[in-house]
Amino acid sequence: MKYNYFNEKLEKYKQNTRETWKLLRELISKQKNKNTLTNSFIINGENETDPIKIANEFCDYFSEVGNELSKKIPKPKQTFLEYLCKSGPHNSSSIFLYPTSCEEINDVIASMKNKRSLDNNNISSWLLKQIKCDILAPLYILINKSMETGVVPDCLKVAKVIPIHKAKDKALFSNYRPISILPIISKVLEKIVHKRVSNFINDRLAKSQYGFRSKHSTIHAVSQFYINTMETIEQKQHTLATYLDLSRAFDTLDYSILLKKLHYQGIRGVGYEWFKSYLSNRTQYVQYQNQSSHMNKVNCGVPQGSILGPLLFILYVNDLPDCLQNSNCILFADDTTIYCQSQNINTLYNNMNHELETLNDWFRANKLSLNINKTKYMLLTKLKIEANNIPSIKIGTNSIEKVTHFKFLGIHIDENLNWKNHTMYIKNKTASSLYAINSVKNILPRSQLRMLYFSIFQPYLDYGLLLWGNTHQSFIKPLLISQKKCIRSIMGANYNAHTENMFKQLHILPLNKLLKLHMGKFMYLAVNKKLPPCLNNIYQINHEIHHYETRHRHDPHILYRRTTLSTNSFIHKSPSFWYELPNDTKTAKTLRSFIRKLKSFLNQ
Repeated sequence: MKYNYFNEKLEKYKQNTRETWKLLRELISKQKNKNTLTNSFIINGENETDPIKIANEFCDYFSEVGNELSKKIPKPKQTFLEYLCKSGPHNSSSIFLYPTSCEEINDVIASMKNKRSLDNNNISSWLLKQIKCDILAPLYILINKSMETGVVPDCLKVAKVIPIHKAKDKALFSNYRPISILPIISKVLEKIVHKRVSNFINDRLAKSQYGFRSKHSTIHAVSQFYINTMETIEQKQHTLATYLDLSRAFDTLDYSILLKKLHYQGIRGVGYEWFKSYLSNRTQYVQYQNQSSHMNKVNCGVPQGSILGPLLFILYVNDLPDCLQNSNCILFADDTTIYCQSQNINTLYNNMNHELETLNDWFRANKLSLNINKTKYMLLTKLKIEANNIPSIKIGTNSIEKVTHFKFLGIHIDENLNWKNHTMYIKNKTASSLYAINSVKNILPRSQLRMLYFSIFQPYLDYGLLLWGNTHQSFIKPLLISQKKCIRSIMGANYNAHTENMFKQLHILPLNKLLKLHMGKFMYLAVNKKLPPCLNNIYQINHEIHHYETRHRHDPHILYRRTTLSTNSFIHKSPSFWYELPNDTKTAKTLRSFIRKLKSFLNQ
């Protein structure tokens, strides 16, 4: 019975790492206490246990935290409109929210995850899928009427909020974050509007924005930073990077500023009225221990848990890069990184201080609060610098802390770009995964153990492997050893058994071949111009440089690299590997077809 129970559950959650880990803890009797809420909270300096009073206090806190933070933001030197006008002319085109169809609504509902969490009307996405055929017609009328009149019904703007503990003292409301569950019908409406807005606005989004965009990812963002930094080192220059942290950026967003920015980007007429209605009269209540709080109005902040919220946020910060003069920036939603390059260390620091002064004023003008204490900077260079000659980086009168490594969008980057910190991080994570698999290897069949490998072990190897996979072998070897141990555990083999045939039997790629898979995929996207705009032109094709009828005339040109760092980077290694691939593989019509052929090539 236990065997069948866990088999069924693991199969169900094979695409959900969090649920898989939860099930594993249950299986190995190490279930963590998931009761993230305490029964006692501090209200007005005293302990309170009444769940209704606690729910009301939560609701008041979540409703006011954005407003309170916004009030503390100092006045800017320039207004947000002055900054916005510098970003270029307004969009002369205006959006048209064209009508939907029953087919589109059906596809939107079908694409939703089968969640059982209930909204304020006690409806879940799972239930909506069960009854969709019976309500397509009224939904068709409701959604088209909303887009035609520019009105969003108030009943679709009520959020049920669940508090989730973040860290530190559980008795303090400030140590919780809100998880909002919006009416499931509103999510259908938002998905349909989102499609129209994102198609209309996509070409006007900043190229340096990688968050919440199709065919953009965190790895693309880190890759841009890595490539630019590596090229700077190749040119015997320094890179100075500042990683900016915003306090509750999604909570302090100002509705009046957002609406003016939407109008500037071409959201006018009925489309403008629709968003004005969408942002007005939003309310929320908190559910705590099966008790519901009073209802509060929400006056600022991106609607939490919404489909449109992330898109609205990246439109809100879209003009940020245009206020910078001597630096590059990388945006991933509210994660902002700016970096300067120069041969002269004093010029570098002066430029960064000037950019931070401007950027700090831009944040103030747009009602966003910069968290100085969590903002860090790092100097990346291979050149020797006298420690006494290094100036300081400041925002206003506050000095910014200098660090030697930083976790940037999940990747640990250090000042030498040698990936030691990141590979140590992966080693620790895969050790935990290996322990979990070892704990259940005598309970689960091989097929489920293999599934566990792909759920909780390989994701740590996959993430950012393109970037760090060509680092020193002394950093890579422990990871390969850990992977081999995992394979032996799945196969029930001896600790010193050869693993080559085991990898093939399980259809799992060893780490070195997994790296080649990532390099091949990157090259396929680069050659076919399917990467984000900032990465699409990193290679020139040989026939663009010369007209000789060589065997590789249609392949990317490989540049001479001065430094070992550049020579060992994926930018240099990937095209070399591309040259080794058969033409039939390189000319695959789709990425899926390419990956299938590449795996076959790697397993030869």
